[in-house]
Amino acid sequence: MIKIRTIFNIILVMIFFAVICLPVLGNIFDISPDLTGNEKRLLTPFPEIAPKRRVIKKFPRRFEAFFNDHFGFRTPLIRFFSWYKIDLFGISSSSKVIFGKDDWLFFAGDGVIDTYRCLKPLTLFELTQWQKHLEQKQKWLNKQGIAYFFVVAPNKHSIYPEFLPDYVSRVREESHLDQLIKHLGKYTDIEVIDLREDILSAKGKWLVYRRTGTHWNELGAFIAYRKIMKQFKKYYNDLDYNPLSQFEIITKDYHGGDLINMLETDTMESGQTISLIPKFEPCARDIPYELNLKHKWPKGNKPFAWACEGSELSLLMFRDSFASALQPYLSEHFKKSIYVWTFAELNLLKLIVIKEKPDIVIEERVERSLIMIPKTYDLDF
Repeated sequence: MIKIRTIFNIILVMIFFAVICLPVLGNIFDISPDLTGNEKRLLTPFPEIAPKRRVIKKFPRRFEAFFNDHFGFRTPLIRFFSWYKIDLFGISSSSKVIFGKDDWLFFAGDGVIDTYRCLKPLTLFELTQWQKHLEQKQKWLNKQGIAYFFVVAPNKHSIYPEFLPDYVSRVREESHLDQLIKHLGKYTDIEVIDLREDILSAKGKWLVYRRTGTHWNELGAFIAYRKIMKQFKKYYNDLDYNPLSQFEIITKDYHGGDLINMLETDTMESGQTISLIPKFEPCARDIPYELNLKHKWPKGNKPFAWACEGSELSLLMFRDSFASALQPYLSEHFKKSIYVWTFAELNLLKLIVIKEKPDIVIEERVERSLIMIPKTYDLDF
């Protein structure tokens, strides 16, 4: 009689061979389902074939990249692997996501964990580079009669540190943002809009970031918008902001989130989030817009514009993904609002400003990007 343990081992071997044969069978019989999953990127195309030394030399590496993106049953196998790690062992299936307390997820890419822990403070040279970079843009814009504001969207880690795992602890209190604000305040008059205090104050009453996402929710974005508009009002008396009383605050179930997408799992609950429904008829509408410059914009994120009749001022905003939730609020106060997804190098900024002639320029960056030390230019202002 064959022992039960032997039968179990035979079944395991059969499953193992079935799994490793799936990709080949999927490719041969073209029976593999959806290839893209939640990756939000273009899959690697089949490499060029040509009797050229350069092409032949690069073919093996390019074909490997192609096959890694197109092998049969790729998405189901990735999701099975995610389920295996997350549901059975409670381990993140992505190096870019860590599990926090109470089922909170946190982004771990772009060195953000080390940044939060303040392991490597910005050097004086790096702070000076930031100073020169921002001053060059501010000085040029001011000569054109244009106001310049630098806005930093806080990392979720800075707003909800209590939900980070215990091993993610700070080794010093002063963050990169603290350093930069202190340095700029000492040596420049650059208007840095620090949103942390207002958002931290609001979180005592409401949820302001998504539990399974990287970004603030609509209420968190509103708090940021209110702070920005208050800063504007110091220079433009006619500018005001719509108070929170003009919106209906709705708590609702939230499904998905960019961090869940990175995990490639369908089994995690996202919890709740907060949305704001205006009690008034919004003025701002999207308008046809094309910025005809020889510049490679991020896929799916070309510059766009909104307009609001009756407003006097115009806005140009250089932004990242955090500004997506800000845009509906800000657009209500400007005759034209242009949103450009890029960190603005001076030369690109000048090209766009000369073309559009805005009254106000905002540069918004997420806090973790402060480690990316910008270029400076030797220009005569």
